[in-house]
Amino acid sequence: MVRESVRQYKTVKINKIVVDKNLYPRDNWSFQTAYGYSQAMVAGAKFPPVVLSLSRGKYYLVDGRHRIEALKLLKQTEVPAEIFVGWSRQKIFEEAVKRNITHGKALTVHEKRAAALKLRGWKYDKSQISELVRVPMDKLDNFIEQRLVNTITGETIAVGDRKVQKIVPVVVKSGIKNVTERETVSAKTLNEVQSSLYAGSQVSLLKSLIKIIEGGLLDTENEQVTRLCKKLKELL
Repeated sequence: MVRESVRQYKTVKINKIVVDKNLYPRDNWSFQTAYGYSQAMVAGAKFPPVVLSLSRGKYYLVDGRHRIEALKLLKQTEVPAEIFVGWSRQKIFEEAVKRNITHGKALTVHEKRAAALKLRGWKYDKSQISELVRVPMDKLDNFIEQRLVNTITGETIAVGDRKVQKIVPVVVKSGIKNVTERETVSAKTLNEVQSSLYAGSQVSLLKSLIKIIEGGLLDTENEQVTRLCKKLKELL
């Protein structure tokens, strides 16, 4: 007999929430998204409670990473939460995928593929996986088996369930249409494109840092943050 889950609402200390990489489908969180949420919160926007699963005395995150990071930027220590008790590990991951697949900052292709692999390893039916990761069933096998390639080094990270160490042609992200529409790309053109992307990411990073400082969001009580700020000042 399967025990039904119990739902409850309460405020939870942020430092009590566990982000388990085996149960949560996101690889990382976006500072830009979290910062945008934090500014919306300051302006009075209301966000739904984060979703947690209480298991063996621990609160596992199911949905709401960017809301949590936004609150941390605002130096808040608690978050309203919708809590489910009685979920298995598979159920926690399944719900996390379902709730993160499209809303907020949508899962990346890499995250969707990794989720599909995990669900397949847990013997989920193909139709269930297709519905959860939003990939048509007739394209699912090909989607899972596609190579995951490092766009900088050209190194294949994984093929399906197997991790390999094989160098393959460099893949330039599809956003650069004028480059990817050609069958071949010269080394000079590729270097120019990658240099442009690198410079753009640096500008974005520096703008984000300035926003943190100007908004008074720098966590000066964090020892690591303080140490890194000191190092940055020395370098500049």
